[in-house]
Amino acid sequence: MPEGFFAAVAIIFMEKEDNLFVCIGRRTAHEDDPWSGDMALPGGKAEPEDLTLHDVASRETVEEIGLVVSEDMLIGSLGELRANRG
Repeated sequence: MPEGFFAAVAIIFMEKEDNLFVCIGRRTAHEDDPWSGDMALPGGKAEPEDLTLHDVASRETVEEIGLVVSEDMLIGSLGELRANRG
C-alpha cells in the first residue's frame, strides 16, 4: 500500500425473502469523536499489516461485526476517494 493515511469500508448486503438489507452500525458516543453517534459502514484505518484496501475493509469487518469477508463474497470496488481527515 502507498505511503500515507488510508481507510476503507465494506458495504455488506444480505438477501432474505426477496428483500435486500445493508449492514449499517452506529458509532459509539464519545465526546472527543467528531463522528460520535453517527451511522457508519464497517471499516476503519489501515494498519501496517494491511497490504491492500481490501485487507483494511476485511480486517475491520471481522473486528466490528465478526464477519469474515472471503474473496468469493466480493462484488467489486467503488474505487478510491480522497477525503479530508476530520
